[in-house]
Amino acid sequence: MGSSRETLGLVRCLRNCIKHVLMTIRVSQVETADRPLKVSMRR
Repeated sequence: MGSSRETLGLVRCLRNCIKHVLMTIRVSQVETADRPLKVSMRR
């Protein structure tokens, strides 16, 4: 039953990748929408 564990790990990796992509897209949208807000958040 090691294959099931491998598939579970792959699913987790895919989920992490999707989350990262969504976050980057959201950040880029925020940058285009209001940049001063992002600058204040960086501090």
